[in-house]
Amino acid sequence: MFYSISSVKPEFLDKSDVVLIKSGESRVLDLSAVSNPGNTSYLLKRAGIIINAGDISSFSLTGGVLTISAISKEESGQYSIIGTNAEGTSMFNFSIDVQCK
Repeated sequence: MFYSISSVKPEFLDKSDVVLIKSGESRVLDLSAVSNPGNTSYLLKRAGIIINAGDISSFSLTGGVLTISAISKEESGQYSIIGTNAEGTSMFNFSIDVQCK
């Protein structure tokens, strides 16, 4: 018997669309998508503008995992993560709300 696994574009499942964090705190957010094939590449955007490595010193995106180090109030805002594989592209929108300590 032969089973085929269908190819699917990235899907962002069970992700919180609001991240509450206190100023100065650090956090690791798994924003990775489920896809087949699984070799998904990711981009992070803020207000529609791509965030490149070093643009926000407290952010680091590796394979769908966003590491936040000592976040500041100025980094509150609307963000999107875009996942792309051979089958297509998907986007997940979320907000980061940095609260005062």
